[in-house]
Amino acid sequence: MNNPRQLAVGTGFTIPSQRALMLLAALLMAQMVLTIIFKVSEARYQPVEASQPLLACDFSKISKVIIEERQADGKHTSKLVLQRDQQGWQLPEYFDFRASADNVNQLLTTLKDLKKGYPISTTSGAAERFKISPSNFERAVELYADNQRVSTLYLGSSPSFRAIYAKTPDTNDIYTVEIAAYQINGKASDWIDRNAIALKPDEISAIDLASFQLKRKDNKWTLVSGGKSEPLHDIVAQDVVDPFAQLSIQSVLGTKPEPSYGMDKAVLSCSITLKDGHMLSYTFSKPKDKNYHVLKISDKPWYLAVDDWAVDRIKGLTAASLLKNEAAKAARSHQVKKETASPPARTDRK
Repeated sequence: MNNPRQLAVGTGFTIPSQRALMLLAALLMAQMVLTIIFKVSEARYQPVEASQPLLACDFSKISKVIIEERQADGKHTSKLVLQRDQQGWQLPEYFDFRASADNVNQLLTTLKDLKKGYPISTTSGAAERFKISPSNFERAVELYADNQRVSTLYLGSSPSFRAIYAKTPDTNDIYTVEIAAYQINGKASDWIDRNAIALKPDEISAIDLASFQLKRKDNKWTLVSGGKSEPLHDIVAQDVVDPFAQLSIQSVLGTKPEPSYGMDKAVLSCSITLKDGHMLSYTFSKPKDKNYHVLKISDKPWYLAVDDWAVDRIKGLTAASLLKNEAAKAARSHQVKKETASPPARTDRK
């Protein structure tokens, strides 16, 4: 029988030695092992598509949400409570201020949409490592319906952008879910309804800014200043109405007047009369070395932080500027009427 190496002579093909074949096989095996390790590692840190919800509860019946968040020192936690009543979502432990319904509903939708993927771990000791145990977690969310806790979710460290380790108390399974840490935080000021004090324009019937008054009767605005009354177009009057209709807040400072607020040295005081005859008094002060004004409204218990520019917008209103805008508006209207009434120039044809 001929030697395979002898058969290869003259064909241009050289049969590898047994040692070379073993080396190639080892390299191929190593490549396969590395590929498997890479795929497993990649899957470990990527959310896996699944259809089974992570939290099995009726979200339409949720009436209370508690968010507990680990502080920077790693030892203490802060707790946020969101409670729904007949008026909507409230912050009962943050001066009973109104919470943003949009933010709460977005949170509930996010939690409802969380799905179970392939668990990255199923051992009881892994919860401590991933910071999602009852005694060691980054964030914990508790959901209540009719004062009964119906679901709890522990959220731990983040392996990648928009991904967090998650676990429920009833299982050792740990999942990676798609959610950003900022979407679930325990800072109360991030959950307030910033438009809670904004007024509806059609509810305002009068605004008194001390130097002038703006009154509405039969849907027509009148400017009263220096004992004189001047009619104002709706667009011009809107310059006075909008700052109050669009007034938003930074945060809730409290319900007790603090000397640092400087309320005894108000920088602006005004009043608003609503259609039902109810009058609201607004008092603004400017604390020292703060980037906000303090606002106290007569029918509300809170002292509120509002943006400096929003107060400057109101302080900048004057009767003279309104009358100037009214004159400009009247001139533009007159010009439009004149151009509309004038017939187009005729061009004679020869």
